[in-house]
Amino acid sequence: MKFSIILSVAVVAIFTLVACKGGGQSVRMAQDYVKQPAVYQKPGAALMLQNSQVNLEVAGAQYAVDVGIVSGYSSGDMVLSVSASNGLHIVSGDTQSTVSLTAGNINQSYTLIAEEAGRYYLYLNAIVTKDGRTLARALTFIVQVGEEQLKDGSSIGSEKAGTSDTVITMPAKEEIIR
Repeated sequence: MKFSIILSVAVVAIFTLVACKGGGQSVRMAQDYVKQPAVYQKPGAALMLQNSQVNLEVAGAQYAVDVGIVSGYSSGDMVLSVSASNGLHIVSGDTQSTVSLTAGNINQSYTLIAEEAGRYYLYLNAIVTKDGRTLARALTFIVQVGEEQLKDGSSIGSEKAGTSDTVITMPAKEEIIR
């Protein structure tokens, strides 16, 4: 009887050692992860737009628009100059401003008015100075007034009569560079 108990314990110990492949190592779960920061692949200041486009309903009305700039800097200064394309007017808001940079979002508010429906642009030129180094970035914010029009005069999302599918034809041009 003692022999069978000793044999049982020995078999269990051998299986345990084989299963653990040496027995003394324990597995720890990783719990502290560092989020990968945004990578700016183009040369220039580490800035990007939070949103790239705003859609406004009608022309001739004033709209308050917030332009969010995401900064990759925790310190430094940014000189921001803003201008609008032809037909879009900046009624209020700083078109020349100096901002102290912090990591995260920087919001700039503007009141805009468009002469007629169509696509317009706000041009933002940012010059960042940090630790004696100066970098720049040009950003373009799209302002769409009314429905977006295709070259044939139809709007995106409109349907052709008698069909339920919207067909958008686009020219294809291919150039092989060797």
